[in-house]
Amino acid sequence: TRLTLFSPQALLARLQRPLSVLTGGPVDAPVRQQTLRSTIEWSYCLLSEEAQRLFRRLSVFVNGCTLEAGEAVCCSGIEGVASFLDGVTTLIDNHLVQRREQADGEVRLFLLETIHEYGLDCLRTHGEEEGTRQAHARYYLQLAETAQLELNGSQQAVGFERLAREHENLRTALYWTLEGPERSGRNERSREGLRLGVALMRSWIIQGY
Repeated sequence: TRLTLFSPQALLARLQRPLSVLTGGPVDAPVRQQTLRSTIEWSYCLLSEEAQRLFRRLSVFVNGCTLEAGEAVCCSGIEGVASFLDGVTTLIDNHLVQRREQADGEVRLFLLETIHEYGLDCLRTHGEEEGTRQAHARYYLQLAETAQLELNGSQQAVGFERLAREHENLRTALYWTLEGPERSGRNERSREGLRLGVALMRSWIIQGY
């Protein structure tokens, strides 16, 4: 329907936040099918509270995450590994999360961009963004510092590959440490950001970032 107003190129330029643009579907369709947001919201509301909470927290990742990362960041307040895996299975069955197997056999979880945007909106609405982003940043700080040690030994190739695969999550974590209300270099978030920057420095220089 927006093509009556915009050329394809102009519409593409507005799709940084697609859920605010892709509205006004057929009026004779069910309400849940009239806009993209309504469709996603309908699927989300069918979930249990625990599955909804897991979905919201998974939206903090950029370009997907491993099962290990998802469990570490999202499991606060969720009962155990089995419940996490059950929750992920539910989200996959409801088409809110995609499972992709990488070349090395590792499984990654992905949210399509519009679903990811909706999840972030829900995360903010429920007041969970700060705590989830903190858990996300701390997980990737630990990953970066582990990879930094690997770069100095026989596992160098593994370390570079790990950091390259998680590049977008590492950038997101670093940005979060810089966006705090306190600008003093002595606060905890800034210290974690400094540690993350140091851990990434060598690999980002070598890889041209």
